[in-house]
Amino acid sequence: MICAMAGTAIVMSITAPLVKFFGHGNEGRGYLITMTIYGIAAMCIFFLIFAMQPDVIDYSEYKKNASVAGLIAAFQGFFVVC
Repeated sequence: MICAMAGTAIVMSITAPLVKFFGHGNEGRGYLITMTIYGIAAMCIFFLIFAMQPDVIDYSEYKKNASVAGLIAAFQGFFVVC
């Protein structure tokens, strides 16, 4: 929780200067570029986090018993036809 608050404080403190820097007087353009940079950074961070996590569940048992008929049976009551 403390790391989330620290991250929020960092983002809040650098957003306004980045908007000014990238916008050159045009606030809309500055926010667009700043949020694009934040989005690209978030995608990279999420990719690294998920790529570095070990797979702790052994799926070999599930793969042996998997079938299309079992998948259809699992979703049988999920879809409602109008």
